[in-house]
Amino acid sequence: MIGKRIKRRLLRALNLHHLKRWFRSLTALFCLFHIQTGFGETSLTEPDTSPIVSAETPLQTIPSEEFRFAALVKKLNKDSQALWLVSGEERFLALYKPANGANEQGAALIISDNGHHPDWPGPVRDLRNSLPLHEWATLSLALPLQSADKNTADSALFSSLETNPKLTLRLQSAMTHMQGLGLYNIVVIAVGNAAPLTALSLIELPESSYAGFIALAPWSINDKTQAIMAESFTDLPSGVLELVPALWPKAGLVQRKGLAEKKQHPNYSQVKLLGDIKHFKDSPQLLPRIRGWLKRNAEAMEGKRQQSKDKN
Repeated sequence: MIGKRIKRRLLRALNLHHLKRWFRSLTALFCLFHIQTGFGETSLTEPDTSPIVSAETPLQTIPSEEFRFAALVKKLNKDSQALWLVSGEERFLALYKPANGANEQGAALIISDNGHHPDWPGPVRDLRNSLPLHEWATLSLALPLQSADKNTADSALFSSLETNPKLTLRLQSAMTHMQGLGLYNIVVIAVGNAAPLTALSLIELPESSYAGFIALAPWSINDKTQAIMAESFTDLPSGVLELVPALWPKAGLVQRKGLAEKKQHPNYSQVKLLGDIKHFKDSPQLLPRIRGWLKRNAEAMEGKRQQSKDKN
């Protein structure tokens, strides 16, 4: 009896040993099949985790001024008129304030710095509100936004200066509107980075469409844009006034002044005022200097009205 039990156990152990050997052989054959056919091959490189961009993904769009400046329009004082003018295929905001008094001297078209709205605190707001008290109407507007991302727009502006067709159309539209109001004596005032861009656009417009150009703290950070700025300022046929803070870098100023003398520009001047590096904060000289220059260099409104009649 005992001998039979031992025999059965030996047979089971022997069968289990053969079964394990058979299983190992089958596994080896299966692996060899994978290697030969490439079936189920796994890449040893890291998975591509880059985002999948769908062809239907919308591009980043530049928001309209009607959207960007909606809150600004609601907060404006009652004595400011918010106008939506048209240039090309877009509408843009222009803030108008009529001149006080019966003897209108003209209109100041004010262009705010890059990325700023038409009522930006500082020179734009101060001048657009104070000049009407001295018989000059004002119309202020913003530069066309080049990118939804401000850093991208700034870097593009600093890398090169080129005529901006959208800005040229805006200036033309604003001047046409003011002329429709009987304001033909137009002086353009541009702040900061808007100054060289505005000068480039003014060169494209008729010489008779404006009476003068005032640049407030025109900014440039490289030699290429300095040269373009100097050419654009000194190519303007009208009177040109640069107003800069007292601590302004001299290099660009010297270059522009020298070029104006070389070209024998009939009416080009630079004046340094008290104030911080870029924004004329707490500068009591800004308004008196501009008023004095306007009085000496911009024709009276009566003369411009007569010119308009002569053309007709």
